[in-house]
Amino acid sequence: MDTDESFIPRIIGLFYAEMVPAQSGGSRVIYQVPNNLISTSTSAHTARVGGPGDMSGSLSSLPSVTSESAPFTPQPNRSTSRVRSQRTRSPGTSPMAAPSITSTSNPTHKSARRPLLKFDPIAEYIVPHSALCNKLVTVTSGPYKVMGFPVCQLDTPDRKKGYDRGQFKWNVCWVFDRWKYQGGEFDAVVRKTARVLSEMEAESSFLSSSETTYKIYSILEQLFEDLNSYGETSIPIDQSNSIEIKIFPQLPNPVAVEDWHVPLPLIDLEKMKEPNWDLALLKIVPHIDGIAHVKKIAAAADVSTYYAKIGIEHLMYYEACMLVDIFQFANMYTIKPAIAQLAEVDHVILECAPYCMKDPDGVMPPWPTLLKLYAALRPGLTLSDWSELHNVSSLGIDIRRFVSFGVIKGILRRVHRWPVFIQPGFTPSNTDPFFDESETPMGPGSPRTIPGGIVGTGTITSTGTSGLPKQPSTDGFNSSGISGRSLSLPASQGRSVGSLRGSQGRSRMKLMDEFEDPWGSFGYPAGLTIDHLDGDHNSDQLCVELGIPWGGERGLEKALEAFGKVNGGTIALIYR
Repeated sequence: MDTDESFIPRIIGLFYAEMVPAQSGGSRVIYQVPNNLISTSTSAHTARVGGPGDMSGSLSSLPSVTSESAPFTPQPNRSTSRVRSQRTRSPGTSPMAAPSITSTSNPTHKSARRPLLKFDPIAEYIVPHSALCNKLVTVTSGPYKVMGFPVCQLDTPDRKKGYDRGQFKWNVCWVFDRWKYQGGEFDAVVRKTARVLSEMEAESSFLSSSETTYKIYSILEQLFEDLNSYGETSIPIDQSNSIEIKIFPQLPNPVAVEDWHVPLPLIDLEKMKEPNWDLALLKIVPHIDGIAHVKKIAAAADVSTYYAKIGIEHLMYYEACMLVDIFQFANMYTIKPAIAQLAEVDHVILECAPYCMKDPDGVMPPWPTLLKLYAALRPGLTLSDWSELHNVSSLGIDIRRFVSFGVIKGILRRVHRWPVFIQPGFTPSNTDPFFDESETPMGPGSPRTIPGGIVGTGTITSTGTSGLPKQPSTDGFNSSGISGRSLSLPASQGRSVGSLRGSQGRSRMKLMDEFEDPWGSFGYPAGLTIDHLDGDHNSDQLCVELGIPWGGERGLEKALEAFGKVNGGTIALIYR
């Protein structure tokens, strides 16, 4: 993840707006930070003395986004903002002193920078009708996202404030880059700021009184500077009130963990362990080695698979591990488009050979050689065939680590096999809009089937039947998909039905060990049913559920052939 996008998005600016008296109509921006953040028309909107910004600006068009500093990196010293805030105040001044009349924030000062936002187009959402008050409101204007919590405070019989029209509407708005602010990191901050100021207005007319309203600018300024710099702030307002805010990065939710996934640690988990961790998490951590799948880890740790998955998702949330697939020499991989950029990244070039070599002290292949090996991986070519074709063993490369490195860095992705049972007598229709064998990556050719066996010679583009369930899911693997419930697949989306014959006889190279022997009397495991062959179960899932590897005389490959013969149909493999 890019470091510029890893933490809290930067605050572009803040401004305070309120409803104007009845004779003027509308609303106005009172204070804004930084200078000329938002423009307003001089006829309907004015600014109070002491607020920053050029309020004589015309409604100029939005400028292009200029370069900004990177979002803050949280600092370990939690008292930094307090120390910094105290240092910036002059001796003898109150915590919320009004801005100096000679500062650049004086409303008479003309800034060379054009305003980033126009107020008029979004004014009705900044100080809105009562129906939208006391709710989190977000409005997008050009490349910016404006977030606020408009408040409407009413005169009550027991607390008369003398508000114009019996109500006082105001809003503190936060401005972000719309493309960088995707989560809800600031939702609670916006609400809390509005809640504190609302309580102070109810108690002492803090916002509506001319004796204290000037303090708003100092609050906005300190929020802007402290949160962008430190991610936290402490703003004392008076002897009994203060604003205490700390922002935490909002990490994305991890993908769902399945039995056949393999957690790969990205850091030393043993050094992270603490006694107060969940007991299930403490038990599974020693078994997370980047080789064992989740079901095997749960069995070895004597933990329920359900709790093992929750523990692994917890580690993924904090980016302590990631998911890869079960390694077998019958696996297929292909390069991702990102290889074009990663091929020139220095840290990728420097880390690849040391990570992938069996002997760290041996002669390491140059980066161009390793890059050619990655580029040679493609759908339809198993790791076993690839290794023999390029004599990889002579280079001293650990193939499992070589593949893992490619997956971690985003160079490779797994090409899964998705078995589909084809009913007897089915032939693809040439009028099917999804059937276009001329575009298959395996080459054009006429489809043919082996009765009672496996479909294909590497030239078949698609097979299927409209009566079967939905197409394969892409959870955790590939984001591409096919529409409808038909298993006739669009060749242009890179799905091909390949041959199972090429990998027979190479079971000696598999790394799937400690499988049980669930073989049934029909030549395939008793647990294998037609429900497994609906195109929604990949080969890794079936291998784990049935307890068998892919290759070999008693592997999933042979089991699928036997299933087709016994049930009078054929099995198509979708490479995806």
